[in-house]
Amino acid sequence: SSYFGIEDASDSNTVALAIAHSTQRVGINDTSPSAQLDVNGNLQVQSHITASNNIKGGGDLELTSANASVKFDGGTNLSVTIHQMGFK
Repeated sequence: SSYFGIEDASDSNTVALAIAHSTQRVGINDTSPSAQLDVNGNLQVQSHITASNNIKGGGDLELTSANASVKFDGGTNLSVTIHQMGFK
């Protein structure tokens, strides 16, 4: 596919960021993005993720905070752990 790319010069000039000409989709470590933003690798967010529709994933889902955690293994197992709880 035809794209504008920014290469990682320290790693054999591998394309790190690509924008597909025909679709205007952006790929991070992906030269053929299949969504508006396609990330091939881990995503770390320091603040909030807001979605107006479904959030989908394959594999485990784990949500943690200082006080509780919820883990769903993608099958039938759901675990909830409350680390500390204060009541008034």
